Amino acid sequence: MPDKGDFLRELGTDQVIDAVGERFEQVVDHVDVVLDLVGRDLAERSFNVLKPGGRYVTTIGEPSQEAAKKRGIQAYTTFTQPTVEELNQITELIDAGKLKVFVGRTFPLEETQAALAFKQEGVAPGKVGIVVD
Repeated sequence: MPDKGDFLRELGTDQVIDAVGERFEQVVDHVDVVLDLVGRDLAERSFNVLKPGGRYVTTIGEPSQEAAKKRGIQAYTTFTQPTVEELNQITELIDAGKLKVFVGRTFPLEETQAALAFKQEGVAPGKVGIVVD
């Protein structure tokens, strides 16, 4: 199984931070934007690496507007619900080879529980798919 860091570098990532062995706030500083898809204590930690005028965006919870204002940054929560039209456009991009989907592993429908357990382990890069015959 490929290393996640190698996978990310192949995609063009300039710097990979090992979230298990490193704290990102000890590696980066004065960034323009933080996109937080994890939540937990990452909001406060992320606020500390943003430069004045920076933006923190999360899909998890509601960030403290008071804390953001004190640091001179903007904080947002975003949630998207794609439309059928948008999903069709994504399908067209995939079919045209303009968008690549990375599938780490697939499972047959009857092994959905195993697929969920595998995804929770978080060890493989890419998406986990369920194959419906």
